[in-house]
Amino acid sequence: MGMSAATQASLFQPFFRAAEARGIPGHGLGLALSRRLAQVLGGDLVLVSSAPGRGSTFRLTVPAPEPCGEVPKVESDRRRPARRDGQALAGLRLLVAEDHDDLRAALALLLGSAGAEVEMVTDGTAALAKMVSGPPLRQELAAVREATLRIEDNLVVEDNLAENLWYFYKLEDLMKVKLADIHQLNPITPESGARYRRVPYALSVTGSYAHVASFLRALETGPHLANMTFFSFKRKEPMGSTITLELNLELLGAK
Repeated sequence: MGMSAATQASLFQPFFRAAEARGIPGHGLGLALSRRLAQVLGGDLVLVSSAPGRGSTFRLTVPAPEPCGEVPKVESDRRRPARRDGQALAGLRLLVAEDHDDLRAALALLLGSAGAEVEMVTDGTAALAKMVSGPPLRQELAAVREATLRIEDNLVVEDNLAENLWYFYKLEDLMKVKLADIHQLNPITPESGARYRRVPYALSVTGSYAHVASFLRALETGPHLANMTFFSFKRKEPMGSTITLELNLELLGAK
């Protein structure tokens, strides 16, 4: 068929469809994927020449090492494990929907060569069915349910001031710091439709840097979800080892 100069300039761009290819099935990805695959293998795919009505000539180069001894038999199994030498997609599991047989095979080979574990299906309906029925989604949903239950079990009740303050005093004792000041701030009106409320507190904590840092870490990782809105450090004395942490935070509470 051959191509015009304008077509040649954009030939290897993904999704580019030449005017000369009008009416021919395709997505404009064949040459782009072929060149990328050649480059992944250490070679290249280039256009040598093309002219309308005269056809096109391409050159594919792929380096091949000299065989040492007997050449091992290569199994033609598309599902064999991908190489793992520094590949960008290593460790990822991909589900890809593509209705074109050749493009589906090319994508599987290209993504697999980049280290991904690839599963191909023919359309979006099949992809959704695979996602709903597949073990990964069930595991993720179970993890979400578990996290939600853990959050619900550790919500604070805004009016239960004594129990809420006792939470901070327990951390004070465990982390060997001193709570110089602690008080609950004015309530925050929940946003419309919000499932939870934010319960604000202001704290002043003193101790060694290591102990105060441990107290802060305990707040971040403790059973009650905390959002820190302000904090500052200062030394109690210019050359002393005791510091003071001024901290404002919000605990996640039941609405």
